[in-house]
Amino acid sequence: MKKILNLFFILLITSCQQEESIHLKKKVIKSIYPAIVEVVIPKQEDKDIVYQRPLPFDQLDFKERNDKYHAIGTAFFINDTKLISAAHVFPVEEFSTHGEYFIRTATGEVHALKTIYRYSTYRDLIEFDLKSYPNKVTSLQLNKEVEIGDMVYAVGNAQGEGISTRGGQVSTFTPEPVEGKWNYIRFSSPASPGNSGGPLVNYKGEVVGVIVMKNNSENLNYALPVSEISSASLKSANFFERKLKVQDGMQILTKDWQFQSPLPATFKELRKASANKKHQFYGELIREFKKKNEKLLFPYNPRYRDSLLNQSLYPNLSILEKDTALHNWYLDPIKLKKISVSKENILYHSKGEVFEHYILFKKEKGAKLLTLFKSPRLLLNRILKASGAHRRMASQRIPIEDYGAPDEEEMWKDRLGRSWMTSHWLTQYNNTIFSLHCTPTPEGIICFLDHNYASQKLQGYMHFVKENILEINLSYKGSVEEWLEFLKLPKELIPRFLKDFSLAKSKNSISISTKYWNLKNLNWSSPGQGPINVLISYDPSQKMAMTIHGLEVISRKTPEEGFLLIKAHEVSELASDEAIDRWENLINKEGPFNGAVQQRGDELRLRKLVGPRSKVSLLQQSARKSVKAQWILSCFSPLNSLKKQLSKRCAKTSQVLSFP
Repeated sequence: MKKILNLFFILLITSCQQEESIHLKKKVIKSIYPAIVEVVIPKQEDKDIVYQRPLPFDQLDFKERNDKYHAIGTAFFINDTKLISAAHVFPVEEFSTHGEYFIRTATGEVHALKTIYRYSTYRDLIEFDLKSYPNKVTSLQLNKEVEIGDMVYAVGNAQGEGISTRGGQVSTFTPEPVEGKWNYIRFSSPASPGNSGGPLVNYKGEVVGVIVMKNNSENLNYALPVSEISSASLKSANFFERKLKVQDGMQILTKDWQFQSPLPATFKELRKASANKKHQFYGELIREFKKKNEKLLFPYNPRYRDSLLNQSLYPNLSILEKDTALHNWYLDPIKLKKISVSKENILYHSKGEVFEHYILFKKEKGAKLLTLFKSPRLLLNRILKASGAHRRMASQRIPIEDYGAPDEEEMWKDRLGRSWMTSHWLTQYNNTIFSLHCTPTPEGIICFLDHNYASQKLQGYMHFVKENILEINLSYKGSVEEWLEFLKLPKELIPRFLKDFSLAKSKNSISISTKYWNLKNLNWSSPGQGPINVLISYDPSQKMAMTIHGLEVISRKTPEEGFLLIKAHEVSELASDEAIDRWENLINKEGPFNGAVQQRGDELRLRKLVGPRSKVSLLQQSARKSVKAQWILSCFSPLNSLKKQLSKRCAKTSQVLSFP
């Protein structure tokens, strides 16, 4: 009898141990699967995109070819009408090309989300109902009891390949990171993208948590305990995101974003209420950051103004750079590489950090500058063709011929007085957005191009664009004919700092005038003339403005010769020794500024002071109240030229140069 009892207890213990194993029992799986559904969004195709050849849909795998939806997450029924999932599976506060979300059952039924009853990005939780329902609804039971060591099972739409189950154990409980109001369940069951929003169940199939996060570095993932479902408000949606930031050098401002909106509400109502709020928040964050760090940042930092007073100016596109400590500031040229796609498509391109791409579009022969500026579709197609833009499908790259007309356009002026056309193209098939920011110059259209996820559109994107673009110094150069066409553009397209600039051409001469100087009847009859470059830089006397700091006239391109008229400013004791010595030589007319022809590398150069010496009043925030300024005329020609010819030509230039 005793042996029989011992055998009974052994069998009982073994049976109990088998209740919790690495694999969930088949009967439990069959009972809970009908309650667990995929979250899906419809596959979208862009009607306006033109491909070089038809997309090879027929070569896709069966499921990908026939499935009309993308599976993005998991949800589960908690009663006959309500479902639970993770809030980030339904990103209400983000802009998207997807306007509606659906659930799909194991039998393939698809039903649209109707009303949201709970929504908390803080807890990463959503509770909602549907516009229609499956013929039979099965719900899951919730169980708040869970302990370290319990066997648990992650059930969900792993990798978008359908509902699956994987087992593990509860490893620990980790406090939520903001205020420690509850403990996340940390579990060792594998969880993949697509598991989000799915249930974490015990061996009975009862839900102990909602899967919300995957740990990339180890196999310990996160679930929100079911006890926290009731803590999410039924009265208002709670939007919360930590540590949104603005940064420049070592200066940084981080702030949490919070917003509430009434519930219950439809998905569209919540998106309308919240989608612009984070975008507005970024604008407020930037303003607060600038106010807090005003004396350290561009354009108020006195070291910035001192540094820029003695910087080299470039006839090409350049960007304002600085060291991490914001002590040294300098203009750095952006080197554009020529790309010749065809006679009708010649452009100059460089990759960047502020924007993904910097592009100068040259207009084709006979084309109008204004027409090109007003053709964003043509501009985007030209850069996409030059870059080999394509769409991947079935292990093929299908070239894109045409992206169609932009979905949105905005004309705006930056605070430096330059006009921009911003165009956005929303790409539905992959939920991304192209953003192109363009402005006209004499030689062509300068554009900056970004390609982001569509969600970035209302994540402060345009706020950052309008701030960062201020630190890019554009080039204004072109032939006489290009300048004449540019200056005839509508007044609103001419930058503020060029409103007093004029250029006129007669048979054998040109005249150029600004409020600083005049060049009258400059000889312009020799063949092979190069561009006229107006050198622009930041105005040290104003808060946010640019001004003409120089003029470079290339009278012959090959070999290059011409002259440079440029304003030099008194430097501070914090400048480099080279800059200090240069200023001392300049005011004393010594060294390179002695008015004699000198050899500099492979060219001859003659530098001399022209016009009266003046003073420039600096912005009040600068360490100095004013600095001395002096215009310099620098004439240059190839080394094999005669010095007398250079002296004679430079003297003629001086004769036609006058100062108001």
